Amino acid sequence: TYKARTYGGADYMVAKVGGLWDSLLGEGRHFWTFVNSDFHSDFWGTEAADFWPGEYAKQYTFVTGDDLEDIVHGLKSGNTFSVHGDLIDDLRFEVRSGSKDATMGQTLKVKKNAVVTVVVKFHTPAKNNNGDKPQVDHVDLIGGNVTAPAAPGTPEYAADTNPTTKVITTFDDDDWWTKNGCYKVSFRIKASKDMYLRLRGTNM
Repeated sequence: TYKARTYGGADYMVAKVGGLWDSLLGEGRHFWTFVNSDFHSDFWGTEAADFWPGEYAKQYTFVTGDDLEDIVHGLKSGNTFSVHGDLIDDLRFEVRSGSKDATMGQTLKVKKNAVVTVVVKFHTPAKNNNGDKPQVDHVDLIGGNVTAPAAPGTPEYAADTNPTTKVITTFDDDDWWTKNGCYKVSFRIKASKDMYLRLRGTNM
């Protein structure tokens, strides 16, 4: 189908604002995305035609502990992010209100119309695996409304879009503080409805 393709360098069903992933998040489903290293050792007849696993596509997951069960728990928690080309090698994405806070994969419960501060921190490495200096051009803060999960058999259950999803704001050099490859920016929003937030960044 037309959705089984790339879109801006990523999977259409993840990258399209208001698309499939947003429809799942909009139903309150804790559905996380991951990247893999689709490696082909003899692509077009040359051993060097493809990236080795981990050279280009990476998944970073925050883990407490050092065994396999801890890794699975970290993956299921949603406190994880995907990167292409070593654009960043660290990300802290948090929301705060008063003395309460939540990070990726978590839910922050606040009173209606409470002011919530979104804090984004990331780090770019000095060089990527190709020897280039990564440079983030901008980061989009994307959000949409959250409702109850749709019931099977209803038109809402069959829908794979979320019309409430939008790019809330875009951060770039004019917005963030930076030092030694570390970037930080904050943004305040009013929690007038149940909602979710996600990020995407690019070097273009």
